[in-house]
Amino acid sequence: MKDKKLFQEYMTAVSELFDREISKTSIQIYWQTLSQYTDEQCKVAFDMAIRTLKFFPKPAELIELIPGEVVSVEDKALVMAHEIASHLKAYGSGKFPDLHGDKIAHHLMTRRWPYREWGSQVLDSEMHWWVKEFSEAYRSYSETDLPLKIEAPDEVLQLTEGIG
Repeated sequence: MKDKKLFQEYMTAVSELFDREISKTSIQIYWQTLSQYTDEQCKVAFDMAIRTLKFFPKPAELIELIPGEVVSVEDKALVMAHEIASHLKAYGSGKFPDLHGDKIAHHLMTRRWPYREWGSQVLDSEMHWWVKEFSEAYRSYSETDLPLKIEAPDEVLQLTEGIG
């Protein structure tokens, strides 16, 4: 997308429609992500998002709405990592990010990097490396057909069912 005015109009419309404030960091991520597509492709994606989506779209979801586009796992992982990092900067470790039903990202931020603990300890200087590690873990989990769950005997699973 090259038309910044059109981009801003669509972002304003989508944020008002879904009743969501969007940070400057998130706007930059959307702009960078959509910069490789034409204005017409982005118009189609935004129009489709407005008509069909029930929740505020992530950049990867907008790209999925571009006809003929397939979003790579690496792109999804990077978008999720940057959204988590920008959420941490905006809200700190006290508020868990809305991961929009992304099971892999949710699993990683509750099991591998428990968000509250991780967010209170991670340093800004480490974020670059964390993004790379998160992306690799995300890719690894997306390549398996195994369900994301902790292995335990049936008795333990029955006792812990519904906790959390």
